[in-house]
Amino acid sequence: MKHILPFVLFLAAAFVLPLSLQAQSKPINNTPTTPKTAKSALPYCDAVLKTEKVALQKEANSACASKMVCMPCMERTTKTAIHACLVAHPTTPACAAVGAEPVEVERAAPSGTANRNQTPANNTAVAQAFDFEIMRSVCDRSGVSLEVFIPGNTCGDTRETYTYLWELDGGKGGHESKVECTCAKEVKVIVTKSSTGERVTKMIRLQPTCESNDRPVKN
Repeated sequence: MKHILPFVLFLAAAFVLPLSLQAQSKPINNTPTTPKTAKSALPYCDAVLKTEKVALQKEANSACASKMVCMPCMERTTKTAIHACLVAHPTTPACAAVGAEPVEVERAAPSGTANRNQTPANNTAVAQAFDFEIMRSVCDRSGVSLEVFIPGNTCGDTRETYTYLWELDGGKGGHESKVECTCAKEVKVIVTKSSTGERVTKMIRLQPTCESNDRPVKN
């Protein structure tokens, strides 16, 4: 199985680190009274994340589950204090059940104009709105659990409200931020930002270990 992006990085500035890491998020909100020494004490993001990514990948492979770490750091070029979130997905053959990397299939602006099969590089105006990852883990009995991870709601930013629509093998999968122990092989989730109407749709193909009677009836 080919894994293209085992790591996904969410930062304030749009720069790319080794191993094709993606960048996106918001700066930390610092008040005018924050001493300059407080900022300068932060480690540079590229340095601290380079150290973290190796340990995080080992943890993800060991647990057969997506792992995430967020930390305050300094963007080296702009000297901006930010929260950086690094996501690692399992890459070993033993973790094949959790599938390949999520594929982004659509981004839609508030007007409803869809931008299919577009990436942040060639669809910047819409892509800057928000992004998310599909976190995966193998269940003890059977199936795979999935959860939407939105960096801005975890890494120190103001919490936004989002709605979720899951499709499991073409059938209904619920409206929560997570799906527990599904046996579906093709999963799609549509995440909509309530305040703006912007939405992002992603799909992932899984290889869950399930008995035939564990599979949900298709709606």
